Amino acid sequence: MKKSLIPGVILGLLAASLTPIAPTAFIASAYAATTPVTISTTNTSYVVGSQLHITGSSPAGKDITFKMVDSTGYVIHVDAIYGKDNNGQYSFDFTLPSNKTGTMTIIAGYGGASGEFALKNITVNNPSSNETGGSRGGGGGGGVYIPPTTSQPTDNSAGTVNLTAAIKESLSNGVVTVTFDSSKLTELMSSSATSASKVLVLDVKETGNTVKTELTTQVLSLLASKNEDVVLQVQTSIGAYNLPIKQLDVASIAREQGVSASDVKIAISMDKLQADKAAAVNSTASKQGWQVLSVPVDFTVSIVASDGTSKPINSFTRYVERSIPVQSTVNAKTATGVMYNEANGTFSPVPTLFTGVNATLFRKGNSIYTIIDNPKTFSDISGHWAKNDIELLASKLIVNGIENDKFAPDNNITRAEFAALLVRSLAVEEVKATGFTDVTAANWFSGAVGAAKAAQLIAGFEDGTFQPNAKITREQMVTMIIRAFQFAGKEVSSDSTVINKFTDRADISDWSKDAVAKSIAAGVIQGMTDTTFAPHENATRAQATLMLERMLQYLQFINK
Repeated sequence: MKKSLIPGVILGLLAASLTPIAPTAFIASAYAATTPVTISTTNTSYVVGSQLHITGSSPAGKDITFKMVDSTGYVIHVDAIYGKDNNGQYSFDFTLPSNKTGTMTIIAGYGGASGEFALKNITVNNPSSNETGGSRGGGGGGGVYIPPTTSQPTDNSAGTVNLTAAIKESLSNGVVTVTFDSSKLTELMSSSATSASKVLVLDVKETGNTVKTELTTQVLSLLASKNEDVVLQVQTSIGAYNLPIKQLDVASIAREQGVSASDVKIAISMDKLQADKAAAVNSTASKQGWQVLSVPVDFTVSIVASDGTSKPINSFTRYVERSIPVQSTVNAKTATGVMYNEANGTFSPVPTLFTGVNATLFRKGNSIYTIIDNPKTFSDISGHWAKNDIELLASKLIVNGIENDKFAPDNNITRAEFAALLVRSLAVEEVKATGFTDVTAANWFSGAVGAAKAAQLIAGFEDGTFQPNAKITREQMVTMIIRAFQFAGKEVSSDSTVINKFTDRADISDWSKDAVAKSIAAGVIQGMTDTTFAPHENATRAQATLMLERMLQYLQFINK
C-alpha cells in the first residue's frame, strides 16, 4: 500500500530528491552498510517502459521510502509505501521511463543512517536504439514522460513513424527550440513506411522549462505529403502534444494576419509554469481542497510571422490530445485533468485518461492544464444504486451537489441543468446564449445553454424557446447525448429495429427514434424494463449522471 505523502523523517534518503546527487559509484560507497533492509527484483536487466516489481523487508513497524536514480545521480522517482502493515514486508510496482537507459540504482529504507537502507543496481536498455546509457536529467525535476498508449499506435505496423532523426535541438535559458532539417525530413518522408502512417513522432531529448517546436510551411507540406490526416506527436520531458496537421489551415491563418503563407511558421509550445504562475495555480487548487498531482503546463499553438510576432490558435474542429506526467500512479476514479483560466483564477474539468504515471487530456483548444485529486461523496447517497457513479463524476468536477454535502440523486433534472452537465463533460467553453426567447444573459445557465447551442447539442423548440426549467425527458436526454457523440467526432451505427422490443415504441417521438436506437447500441441507456422505454418519463439526477458516465467511457474520455 502506498502513502500519499513521503515521511519527513527519512532525511537521509530524501536529501537529494530535488537536485542531482552523486553518481552511482559514490552512492554505493557512501551508503555501504550491512543492513536489515533488503531489496529484490525479478531481474537485473530490463527494457525501457517495462514493469519493475520490487519486494523486500525491513524491521517491522517501519515505513519504507523508495527512490530510483540514474548513473548521474538524477532522481527518476521517489515514493513511499507502508512496510509496517505487513510485518516489515513491502512490495512496489513501477513502470520504467521510456526515455531513460543505463545503470539505475534503487535505494529503499526507513532512514539515512548505516543499516537503515539497501541498494540494488539494475540495467535498463532500449532494444530499438543503440543507446546503452546516458541521461536526460538536469532540469526536468523528478517527473518522467511515458508516451500515451491509450489511443495512439505504438509501432510502424500500426502507422507510426519516428522522425526524431530529422530534428535539431538547441537549449538556451531553459528554452528548448526544435527545428527540422528539411533534407533529412524529405528523406524520411519518402520512405514507403510513411505511406500509411497515422502518427509521426518526435522524441525531444533536451530538457528545459519550455519546449518549442517550429514548423515551416515547407515542413507542414512534407508532413502531410503522404496522408493529410496524419498526427504529429511531440514527446518531451514536460509532456506530449498530438497535433492533427489537417487542423492547420496555414493559408487562411496567414490571410487573416495579412501576410504570405511562406512568411509564417507554426510553433507548438509546452511551457512548465514556474515561480509565481505555478504558485497561483497550486494555491487556488489547494483552496478548493484538491491535491495537485502534476506541474501545471501551458500548451500553445501559434502562428509566427517573419517579424517574430505571434498569434495563438485557440480552437480546433476536433479534440486534440496532450499528455503530462503525474507524480505517481493515480487513482483514476478520483483524479482528473483541469484547465486553469488565468483571467479569473478558475478551473474547469477536461476529459482525461490515465495510464500509469501519464495523463492524457482531450480538448478542442489550448490553455494551462494540471492534474488534481478530488475524492468526493455526499451524505445522501449511501446505499443508493448510483453511489459509485455520482462519486466518480463529482470527483471529476462534472456533477455538483445541491448543497456541499447533499446530492439529491432522485430529484428530477431540468433541461438547462443537463445542458450544463453535458457542456462541462465535453470541456466546451461557455458563451452567451442567443436565439432563445426564454434564455437571457441574467440566467445562471445562459453560458451553458449558449455553449450547447453553439456546439449543436441542442436546438430548442419550434416556437423559439428552450424551456430551460422544464424537466428533461429520457428521449430528450439521449438525443443530446448522441449529438455530443457527433461533436466529439464519434459516429454510432445501429439498427433502428432495436426499439421494436419496446411495447411503448409508438410513444417514442419520430425526431428521437434514431437517437434512442443509437444510445441503446452505445450502451448509454436501456429500457425502464425489458419491454418498455418510457420516452416521456422525466429523468433523475442519478440517471443523468449514469448516462454521462457511459457517454464519457464510450468516447474514451475517462477510464472504465
